[in-house]
Amino acid sequence: SAGPKVLDFDGDGMLDFFMVDMKGAKIRMWTPGSCALDGACNAAGFCDRTSRRCLCAAGYSGADCSSCAGSHWTSSSAATTTLVGRVCSKCPGMDSDSAGVCTGRGVCMDDALAKTQSGWHLAAGRGTCNCSEPAHFTGPGCGLGFCPAGKMETTQVHANVSGCVDCPAGTTGTDGLACTPCLGGRYSAK
Repeated sequence: SAGPKVLDFDGDGMLDFFMVDMKGAKIRMWTPGSCALDGACNAAGFCDRTSRRCLCAAGYSGADCSSCAGSHWTSSSAATTTLVGRVCSKCPGMDSDSAGVCTGRGVCMDDALAKTQSGWHLAAGRGTCNCSEPAHFTGPGCGLGFCPAGKMETTQVHANVSGCVDCPAGTTGTDGLACTPCLGGRYSAK
Protein backbone atom coordinates (compact mmCIF):
# COMPACT_ATOMS: atom_id res chain seq x y z
CA SER A 1 0.00 0.00 0.00
CA ALA A 2 1.03 3.63 -0.53
CA GLY A 3 2.52 5.82 2.19
CA PRO A 4 5.49 5.74 4.53
CA LYS A 5 7.04 2.44 5.60
CA VAL A 6 9.76 1.78 8.17
CA LEU A 7 11.85 -1.41 8.28
CA ASP A 8 15.47 -2.58 8.42
CA PHE A 9 15.79 -3.08 4.66
CA ASP A 10 19.58 -3.38 4.45
CA GLY A 11 20.10 -5.45 7.62
CA ASP A 12 22.40 -2.92 9.32
CA GLY A 13 20.32 -2.77 12.50
CA MET A 14 18.99 0.72 11.74
CA LEU A 15 15.48 1.38 10.57
CA ASP A 16 15.19 2.66 7.01
CA PHE A 17 12.42 5.02 5.90
CA PHE A 18 10.59 4.38 2.63
CA MET A 19 7.96 6.43 0.86
CA VAL A 20 5.85 4.32 -1.47
CA ASP A 21 3.95 5.99 -4.33
CA MET A 22 1.72 3.37 -5.97
CA LYS A 23 0.45 5.72 -8.69
CA GLY A 24 3.90 6.63 -9.96
CA ALA A 25 5.30 3.19 -9.08
CA LYS A 26 8.14 4.83 -7.15
CA ILE A 27 9.83 3.86 -3.94
CA ARG A 28 12.10 6.37 -2.25
CA MET A 29 14.38 5.32 0.56
CA TRP A 30 16.03 7.47 3.23
CA THR A 31 18.44 6.01 5.75
CA PRO A 32 20.04 7.78 8.72
CA GLY A 33 23.53 8.90 7.80
CA SER A 34 23.30 7.74 4.19
CA CYS A 35 21.76 9.28 1.11
CA ALA A 36 21.02 7.44 -2.08
CA LEU A 37 18.66 9.58 -4.17
CA ASP A 38 18.32 13.15 -5.30
CA GLY A 39 15.99 14.81 -2.84
CA ALA A 40 17.10 12.53 0.00
CA CYS A 41 18.49 15.60 1.76
CA ASN A 42 15.08 17.27 2.09
CA ALA A 43 15.83 20.08 -0.38
CA ALA A 44 18.15 21.52 2.28
CA GLY A 45 21.42 20.00 1.09
CA PHE A 46 22.84 17.65 -1.47
CA CYS A 47 24.00 14.06 -1.48
CA ASP A 48 27.77 13.62 -1.70
CA ARG A 49 27.89 10.56 -3.95
CA THR A 50 31.36 9.60 -2.70
CA SER A 51 30.60 9.54 1.03
CA ARG A 52 26.86 8.88 0.55
CA ARG A 53 26.19 11.55 3.18
CA CYS A 54 24.08 14.68 2.99
CA LEU A 55 25.99 17.95 2.98
CA CYS A 56 23.54 20.40 4.51
CA ALA A 57 23.08 24.03 3.53
CA ALA A 58 23.84 26.71 6.13
CA GLY A 59 21.22 26.65 8.89
CA TYR A 60 20.33 22.97 8.43
CA SER A 61 21.62 19.84 10.17
CA GLY A 62 20.97 16.16 10.67
CA ALA A 63 21.86 13.11 8.63
CA ASP A 64 19.15 14.05 6.11
CA CYS A 65 19.26 17.87 6.62
CA SER A 66 15.75 17.75 8.10
CA SER A 67 16.61 19.70 11.27
CA CYS A 68 17.56 23.28 11.89
CA ALA A 69 21.15 23.86 13.01
CA GLY A 70 21.95 25.61 16.28
CA SER A 71 20.95 29.28 16.41
CA HIS A 72 18.22 28.60 13.80
CA TRP A 73 14.51 27.96 14.19
CA THR A 74 11.73 26.47 12.09
CA SER A 75 10.06 29.48 10.49
CA SER A 76 7.75 27.21 8.48
CA SER A 77 7.40 23.53 7.74
CA ALA A 78 6.17 21.26 4.96
CA ALA A 79 2.62 21.87 6.14
CA THR A 80 2.88 25.55 5.15
CA THR A 81 5.29 25.44 2.20
CA THR A 82 5.76 23.53 -1.01
CA LEU A 83 9.27 22.51 0.05
CA VAL A 84 10.06 19.19 1.65
CA GLY A 85 10.89 19.58 5.34
CA ARG A 86 11.54 22.70 7.34
CA VAL A 87 12.46 26.25 6.42
CA CYS A 88 15.12 27.29 8.92
CA SER A 89 15.80 30.94 9.74
CA LYS A 90 18.61 32.60 11.72
CA CYS A 91 17.87 33.78 15.22
CA PRO A 92 17.65 37.57 15.62
CA GLY A 93 20.86 39.50 16.16
CA MET A 94 22.95 36.75 14.58
CA ASP A 95 26.06 37.72 12.66
CA SER A 96 27.95 35.54 10.22
CA ASP A 97 29.80 33.48 12.86
CA SER A 98 26.77 32.92 15.16
CA ALA A 99 28.58 34.57 18.10
CA GLY A 100 26.11 37.42 17.89
CA VAL A 101 22.93 35.40 18.47
CA CYS A 102 20.59 37.80 20.26
CA THR A 103 23.47 40.30 19.92
CA GLY A 104 25.33 38.30 22.57
CA ARG A 105 22.89 39.65 25.16
CA GLY A 106 20.37 36.83 25.37
CA VAL A 107 19.44 33.29 24.44
CA CYS A 108 17.46 32.41 21.31
CA MET A 109 14.52 30.04 21.53
CA ASP A 110 15.88 27.99 18.62
CA ASP A 111 14.86 24.44 17.72
CA ALA A 112 17.65 22.89 19.81
CA LEU A 113 16.50 24.71 22.96
CA ALA A 114 12.85 23.87 22.24
CA LYS A 115 13.77 20.17 21.94
CA THR A 116 15.76 20.27 25.17
CA GLN A 117 13.01 22.03 27.12
CA SER A 118 10.15 19.92 25.80
CA GLY A 119 11.89 16.56 25.47
CA TRP A 120 10.18 16.14 22.08
CA HIS A 121 12.56 15.61 19.15
CA LEU A 122 10.25 17.34 16.65
CA ALA A 123 9.77 20.50 18.74
CA ALA A 124 10.29 23.79 16.93
CA GLY A 125 11.52 27.03 18.45
CA ARG A 126 9.92 30.45 18.07
CA GLY A 127 13.04 32.34 17.01
CA THR A 128 12.63 34.87 19.82
CA CYS A 129 15.35 36.16 22.12
CA ASN A 130 15.15 36.04 25.90
CA CYS A 131 17.34 39.00 26.86
CA SER A 132 19.67 38.46 29.85
CA GLU A 133 18.85 41.91 31.27
CA PRO A 134 15.27 42.59 30.15
CA ALA A 135 15.18 45.88 32.08
CA HIS A 136 18.20 47.14 30.13
CA PHE A 137 18.50 45.11 26.88
CA THR A 138 15.49 45.15 24.57
CA GLY A 139 14.44 44.71 20.96
CA PRO A 140 13.93 41.60 18.84
CA GLY A 141 17.65 40.72 19.03
CA CYS A 142 18.38 42.34 22.45
CA GLY A 143 20.47 44.95 20.59
CA LEU A 144 18.79 48.02 22.06
CA GLY A 145 19.68 49.59 25.39
CA PHE A 146 22.70 49.58 27.66
CA CYS A 147 23.69 48.99 31.27
CA PRO A 148 22.80 51.83 33.67
CA ALA A 149 25.36 54.21 35.19
CA GLY A 150 27.62 52.53 37.76
CA LYS A 151 27.52 49.23 35.88
CA MET A 152 29.33 47.77 32.91
CA GLU A 153 28.44 45.15 30.32
CA THR A 154 30.41 41.93 30.55
CA THR A 155 30.16 38.29 29.49
CA GLN A 156 31.37 37.27 32.97
CA VAL A 157 27.75 37.13 34.21
CA HIS A 158 26.33 34.31 32.08
CA ALA A 159 28.14 31.78 29.88
CA ASN A 160 28.84 33.64 26.60
CA VAL A 161 25.93 36.03 27.20
CA SER A 162 26.46 39.63 28.31
CA GLY A 163 24.93 41.06 31.45
CA CYS A 164 25.38 44.10 33.69
CA VAL A 165 27.68 44.09 36.74
CA ASP A 166 28.56 46.78 39.27
CA CYS A 167 31.74 48.73 38.61
CA PRO A 168 34.51 47.76 41.07
CA ALA A 169 35.43 50.03 44.00
CA GLY A 170 37.36 53.10 42.90
CA THR A 171 35.78 53.15 39.45
CA THR A 172 32.61 54.45 37.91
CA GLY A 173 30.71 53.93 34.70
CA THR A 174 28.56 56.42 32.87
CA ASP A 175 28.02 54.79 29.49
CA GLY A 176 27.24 51.24 30.68
CA LEU A 177 30.10 49.85 28.59
CA ALA A 178 33.24 50.30 30.69
CA CYS A 179 34.25 51.40 34.17
CA THR A 180 36.91 54.10 34.50
CA PRO A 181 38.93 55.24 37.53
CA CYS A 182 37.26 57.93 39.62
CA LEU A 183 38.53 61.48 39.17
CA GLY A 184 40.90 62.89 41.80
CA GLY A 185 39.14 63.74 45.06
CA ARG A 186 36.20 61.40 44.28
CA TYR A 187 35.58 57.78 45.20
CA SER A 188 33.23 54.89 44.68
CA ALA A 189 32.60 52.61 47.65
CA LYS A 190 31.33 49.64 45.65
